[in-house]
Amino acid sequence: MDSGYGDGLQGECLRKPDQTQPKLYGVGDPTATFSSDSSCLSSRGRVIKWFWDSAEEGYRTYHMDEYDEDKNPSGIINLGTSENKLCFDLLSWRLTQGDMLHVEPSLLQYPDWRGHLFLREEVAKFLSFYCKSPAPLKPENRLS
Repeated sequence: MDSGYGDGLQGECLRKPDQTQPKLYGVGDPTATFSSDSSCLSSRGRVIKWFWDSAEEGYRTYHMDEYDEDKNPSGIINLGTSENKLCFDLLSWRLTQGDMLHVEPSLLQYPDWRGHLFLREEVAKFLSFYCKSPAPLKPENRLS
């Protein structure tokens, strides 16, 4: 019964041959459909697994083609992992200011799967300026 991976329950959870894979809709994009090979998960679990798997795939792709100024200038730059060690003093000071206590309701909800528009706009401006792009980057082509 054990297939060599997982918890050994894979054989007990297999779909019947006549069952079709359910369609799962992406957060913020009801036209995007995904499938998952795990029929033991709920539909919510399959959506989470799909996002986890795609993030894992992106991270593996990044490690196979990491940017290096000299050795691989056309490689991938990982913008998905952030550690603000260099500006901790600035961040800690800013986060203790009185105006930081205001939270907009939209920030407490799940955003569009591409990220908040205001963040994509600011990142596009930042990258256009600091990366000296020949034309301004478009926020709609940017994931946060």
